[in-house]
Amino acid sequence: MGLDNMPKTLPCESEYGVDIDESPHGEHCNNMKDQGKCPWKIKMLNAGIPCYGMLGLDCWYRGKHGNFMLRKLASKGHTSPLDFYGDDVDGLNEQDCLDLAEWMAEHAEAYANAVSLEDRHLQDMIEEYRYAINWLKFVAPYGGSNVWY
Repeated sequence: MGLDNMPKTLPCESEYGVDIDESPHGEHCNNMKDQGKCPWKIKMLNAGIPCYGMLGLDCWYRGKHGNFMLRKLASKGHTSPLDFYGDDVDGLNEQDCLDLAEWMAEHAEAYANAVSLEDRHLQDMIEEYRYAINWLKFVAPYGGSNVWY
């Protein structure tokens, strides 16, 4: 079972030709951020409360958390056609990411209702949900997302 999701092609590789194999992941990301070139930081800074992945890569997403939110919706009768892991081999392709983002956006009110009775941090939970939608839209042009196990 997967834990984290990452863009199939890292945005800094796609946009700037950065070879992540040349340095540890966190180091290359810090260098890109220091230069003001991190695509995630540029495009996602105000996208909601992030649920980061591991290894110091801000463009990774904690897919386990995304699936937790989808299970919360399913418990209220709203079952998504996809989850954050996609299929075990190929993850989510570009269209899968856009479809899941759209489905989640259509069910945002249902999610707010599902969590409103359970948690005193409702606004944070809604912002995490909003971030998940925006993250899916962000990774779509980079080929979608893979799962890191």
